[in-house]
Amino acid sequence: MFYEEEVKEAIFQMEHNKAPLPNGFPLTLSSIYQLFWELIKVNLIAMFCDFYKGDLPSLNLGTITLLTKCQEAI
Repeated sequence: MFYEEEVKEAIFQMEHNKAPLPNGFPLTLSSIYQLFWELIKVNLIAMFCDFYKGDLPSLNLGTITLLTKCQEAI
C-alpha cells in the first residue's frame, strides 16, 4: 500500500520548472502536484491505493474522435 508520507516525499523530490512548455509556461505536473498538494492529496492517495489493488481500469481508457477535413478549413 501507499502511505501519504511516502507519496508526498516522492512528489516533493521531483524537480520542476526545468523547461517551459510549448506555450511558454514552465508549469509541469510535478509542480502542479506540489502547488496543490493540500487540495488533491486525498484523491491522489486514493488513486494510488486503487492502482495497488488493481482496481483502476478506467485510467488507461480514452476516446478517439476522427474529424473530417474540409477544404474550407485549410
